[in-house]
Amino acid sequence: MELGIGGPIPPLGIMYVSSYLKKKLKEIDTKLVDFYFYNLSDFIKIINDYSPDIVAFSSLSCEKNLLLELSKEVKKINANIITVSGGPYPTVSYKELLKSRGIDFVVCGEGEEAFLKLINHIFYNYEKDLLNIAYLKDNNIVFNKSELYADNLDDIPFPDWDIIEMDKYFEVYNWNGVNKYRRYMPIITSRGCPYGCKFCHSTLGKKFRKRSVENVLKEISILVEKYGIKEFHIIDDVFNFDLERAKKIFCEINRKYSSSLAFSFPNGMRADLIDEEFISILKKSGCYKIYFGIESASDDLRNRIMNKNIKIESINSAVDLCLKYDIIPAGYFIFGYPGETQNDLKNTFDYIKKTKLIIAHFFKFSDYSGSIREKSYDSFFEYSEDDTKYYIYKAYVEFYDIKRIFRIILYSPNKLKILLNITDLLFKILIFKIILKLR
Repeated sequence: MELGIGGPIPPLGIMYVSSYLKKKLKEIDTKLVDFYFYNLSDFIKIINDYSPDIVAFSSLSCEKNLLLELSKEVKKINANIITVSGGPYPTVSYKELLKSRGIDFVVCGEGEEAFLKLINHIFYNYEKDLLNIAYLKDNNIVFNKSELYADNLDDIPFPDWDIIEMDKYFEVYNWNGVNKYRRYMPIITSRGCPYGCKFCHSTLGKKFRKRSVENVLKEISILVEKYGIKEFHIIDDVFNFDLERAKKIFCEINRKYSSSLAFSFPNGMRADLIDEEFISILKKSGCYKIYFGIESASDDLRNRIMNKNIKIESINSAVDLCLKYDIIPAGYFIFGYPGETQNDLKNTFDYIKKTKLIIAHFFKFSDYSGSIREKSYDSFFEYSEDDTKYYIYKAYVEFYDIKRIFRIILYSPNKLKILLNITDLLFKILIFKIILKLR
């Protein structure tokens, strides 16, 4: 059973860049290819048929190898095609990408204005100084870093929904797992996060920038009326940083739609910025699931080393509030963070067994920028690759016991779909148990 993580969602970053470029450059045409739905042969045919001037890739860290492979394929088809990459992974690893020789330019950070300046530079020679763009010149990396972020998010046009094959996303599991309704769409109402978590890529900057309540409601209205969307996944970095604004958004949603829509927060919320009034408003408006970035049960690791600055008591209080209002509380955890001790690990496993979370996901720490592992820690307990897999398997086995699975069914807004897929989860847990016994 897919409880979340591992499926495609409509790529808002690319969709925003597409709509922005179309607004600024009337002669431009864009086409999107989501590699979850296509294979390499499809991709090669599309490139040959479409004959693009630029091929741009958006990539997460886990998609690194695919990005490198596809960019080199483009150059094989036509070496004159300009290749560009952006997103979380390219932003922190632009040096590695440029050295691969498959990528010509890397857009670091927020993409709309930087990409526009890049196009103006390439085709019209308008821009002399490429801000937030990394590239090679005489085999040397050139990167003029700048705080090039849009201040007024209402000025940015809504995502280019027509560039995606929307129905394909409704037929597969996504980041959120089992949805309440089939027709869903991710939405981002703010950009940037002022907190200093050391593991974050900070693609959208540290300054919290917000869309107006009216602008957010207008986007929701268009998606409901034109595209028949009934469920929204809010993927802001920290939606509830301005709690009063967050309440106003959902009060307006409730006023206009009552509880006819569904909402989830798969990118997480700050547990220490939640109060009961907010959770009550969310429930009345159709919210059924909220994720929290817990990372570790050790306050020392989470706060002193990761610099997340949130106490486990705040997380537990937020979980309790969710349960009080029949909202699914879910959590994210990281294993193998530099500075983690055996005692930290023990605390996390103890917490996993007793937590009231309904859903949890466990990840291996990946430091693609290399900046975190360069630091030294007195009690650094570093895992081997096999150790990491062992702890993740163990976490899933100890968290998803029969009682927890029953609670998943109880709290799910789509019980039929959960029941149809529950055997998959039980099978995975059985496989993990066998692997643990064979170790």
